Amino acid sequence: MIIALENSLNKESCDYLIDVFKNNKGLHEKHESSALLRIKKILNIEQYNYINKISRFIHNLVIKHTGYLVYPDNIQIVCKPSESEQKIHKDFHTSKFTSITFLNTLESGETFFHDFGSVKPRVGRTIIFNGNEIPHGSKITKEDRYTFICWYSEDPNRLEI
Repeated sequence: MIIALENSLNKESCDYLIDVFKNNKGLHEKHESSALLRIKKILNIEQYNYINKISRFIHNLVIKHTGYLVYPDNIQIVCKPSESEQKIHKDFHTSKFTSITFLNTLESGETFFHDFGSVKPRVGRTIIFNGNEIPHGSKITKEDRYTFICWYSEDPNRLEI
């Protein structure tokens, strides 16, 4: 199952998430070529509360469009720098679904799915899919690519936020 939803978040919310990422550089972690910010590490309560509202909204979209009761397992803002890509992979075995919300529009850096095609980054576009079953990755980007990524588990004890 791969679902693409247009305009899940407005541009202002996407820009806000990018600003939060940029303003919390001391909390960034590296994963391959990407930098990521785990939402649970944000210390500014206003930023944390705003992002919590966004994550609950996306969470509700996942439940609505999949029909599964799932819980956020891990929530991150990720920057994939220009000239980088994500090799094809499957997500954690504990994740039932993955959602990726693009925070900026790019002509490159598509998310691709083995045997299903690819989805271009567009501000506010959210894709929801079975990340632990469908091999996926991202193509080389010519600019920094920002995403808001959530992994969802059927286990409420894995709840992050």
